Amino acid sequence: MSANLYPAPLSGANPVYDAIIPAGLTLRQTITSGTTITYSTLPDRVFAIVIGGGGGGGKGNNTSSSKARGGGGGGAIFAGYASPATTCIIGAGGTGSMNGGATFFGIICAPGGGTGGQYETNVFQGTSSFGGGGGAAYENTNTTWAFGGSSIGGTGLLPSGAGGNSLRANNDKQGYPGAAGGGGAGSNVTGGAGGFGYFAGGGGGEGLTTGGAGGTSSAFGTAPTVSGSGGSGGNGYLGAGQSSSAGAAGGGGSGGGGGGAGSGNSGTGGNGCIILYY
Repeated sequence: MSANLYPAPLSGANPVYDAIIPAGLTLRQTITSGTTITYSTLPDRVFAIVIGGGGGGGKGNNTSSSKARGGGGGGAIFAGYASPATTCIIGAGGTGSMNGGATFFGIICAPGGGTGGQYETNVFQGTSSFGGGGGAAYENTNTTWAFGGSSIGGTGLLPSGAGGNSLRANNDKQGYPGAAGGGGAGSNVTGGAGGFGYFAGGGGGEGLTTGGAGGTSSAFGTAPTVSGSGGSGGNGYLGAGQSSSAGAAGGGGSGGGGGGAGSGNSGTGGNGCIILYY
C-alpha cells in the first residue's frame, strides 16, 4: 500500500475541494496502491474521497486520414463519511478502448471513467459511465451524430460530465465539466478538448490535423500540451496528465485522469486513489 500524504498541487495551495471536507479533520492517508489499510489508532469514522481509474482513450490500428477517436472520461468520485475500512482495491486506468477500473474502499465503490469511441468495430459512441463519459469518434462518411457517453451518476457519487459529441459539422466536440470531466470527441480538424474535472479531467480527442488538449483539474490547472494528432491526457487529482507526442496520445494523470485518444497508441487512464481525513 502506498499511503503518503497528498502531494502539494503545482500552485503550492492546500488540497482542492476543501469546501466539502468537514472542519476539524486532518488529511491522514493518500492511497494509490495495495489492498490493505492500517490505522495507528482506529477512528470511529473517516471522511473518504474515493476516485476510480480514468477511462482509456479510443484506440485503433488504422491510421486513416478520415477517422478520429474519442478521449476517455475521468474516474467517478465518492466523497463522504464512511466506516474505517481495512481493505481496498485501487482501480487501474483503462488501456486503449477500455473503461477505467473501479476503486473500492471496503464496500464503497467509485467506478472508472468511460472509454472513448473508436470506429474499427463501429463503436462510434463514447462509453457511458458513473464517472466522466467517453468522447465520440469521428468518421467523415458518417453523416449522423455520434454522441459522447453520458455520466450515469449513482448513490454517493458526485455528478460528472458527459463526453463530447462528433458530427461532420464539427459541433459540440469538447467534453463536459463535472467532478470528473468527459472525454473530448474526435474531429476532422482539431480534436475536442477534455472536460474540466474538479477532481479529474477528461482526455483529449484525436484530430485529423491536431489532437485535443486534456481537461484540467482544480489541483492542476494547466492543460498538457499537444503535439501531433493524438489527444493529451486529462489531469488527475494527484498528478498532471501526459502531453501527446507525434506518435502517441498522452496518458491520464494519477487520481483518475482520462487518457487521450490516438491511432494505434492511445493514452491509458490515470490510476484511482483513496484520500482519508479524520
